[in-house]
Amino acid sequence: EDAFQRGAIAALVSNDYRGPVFGMTIAVENVLETLQDLARTLFLQNRPKHVVAITGSLGKTMAKEFVSTLLEGSY
Repeated sequence: EDAFQRGAIAALVSNDYRGPVFGMTIAVENVLETLQDLARTLFLQNRPKHVVAITGSLGKTMAKEFVSTLLEGSY
């Protein structure tokens, strides 16, 4: 109910959910797998052309901001 009061338009629930229904409710066998499948599909449909990964334990924030500044005019 809280999610719908905050603007949700649908809820994904497990097939065995027996609680109250407050709007469009989509029952699925496995909620986690369904959300993962949805995320994968949306990502593949809107896949970015370039991905930059910055890893390590030191300086990631500064490096991220630097790379962002360098690329913002190009992408």
